[in-house]
Amino acid sequence: MMDTSEIYIKMSEKAVKIQEEWKPQEGDFYSYRPYGDTGLPKQIGILSEIDAECIGQSHFNYEEVWLPTQDRLQDMMLPITEGDYKDRPLWDLFHRLNWFLKFLPSGDTRIKSWTQLWLAFVMKEKYNKIWNGEDWKDE
Repeated sequence: MMDTSEIYIKMSEKAVKIQEEWKPQEGDFYSYRPYGDTGLPKQIGILSEIDAECIGQSHFNYEEVWLPTQDRLQDMMLPITEGDYKDRPLWDLFHRLNWFLKFLPSGDTRIKSWTQLWLAFVMKEKYNKIWNGEDWKDE
């Protein structure tokens, strides 16, 4: 099930590097609201083929935030071509680094879904950023 929680929307919105990499595709989840209308709650949408072509164009008139799915986040980590984990399966890298243990219920409880956890993993491994509950900060 796709995480469309307020915290995941915030985590995704603040992941500027990931938002910059977004190449809209049919089926992508995103949150949106009209530009400048901060009083309205953000809505959730799934891109149609036509919407995917309009995202980011001025006539669309919406502020969009891509909500990457777990599979899209995993794709961002492939292929691993450098370092000790070159040519290793992605799950092996995820498991061996053990960094995620601090996000389990006995530790930091701000991460509440696998999608949030994978976003945190991508941000840490690609951009050396960690989530502090409000924003992505340099580790």
